[in-house]
Amino acid sequence: QADAHVALKQLVQGSGLHILLLDETALSFSECQVIGSALISTSCGIVMLELANNEVHDDGVAVLCAGLERNTTVQYLDLAHNQITNNGVEVIRKCANQRSRQSAPLQQVWMEGNPADKSLYTGCMVNRRSAKTRITHEIDFYLT
Repeated sequence: QADAHVALKQLVQGSGLHILLLDETALSFSECQVIGSALISTSCGIVMLELANNEVHDDGVAVLCAGLERNTTVQYLDLAHNQITNNGVEVIRKCANQRSRQSAPLQQVWMEGNPADKSLYTGCMVNRRSAKTRITHEIDFYLT
């Protein structure tokens, strides 16, 4: 697992990728830690980070957001169909607000299919997949 974490960190940090799709890859807290710490790198150019259909819980969201707050490139974040509760939504909301104050806003965050109360994120974040279809032709990496 350590080798996989090193490879994942290298992908996020300096690979030149703009879109990183890690959909349905059984991501959990330890992978979120690796991704969150790698997002801080000035060489990170990820614009879209898709982590849908995994095992991301609130603690994973917290470490991802710690990295996202210091990142200026990620604009699209897909956390749909994970295990994120109301607490995790609040962490994401604070992160999004912090990014907006830094003139590096998250353009879209997808949250559907999580156990959180939908009313917490409806209206404060965009929850449509329409924008994703505009950029699917730019996929750089897909991990299955």
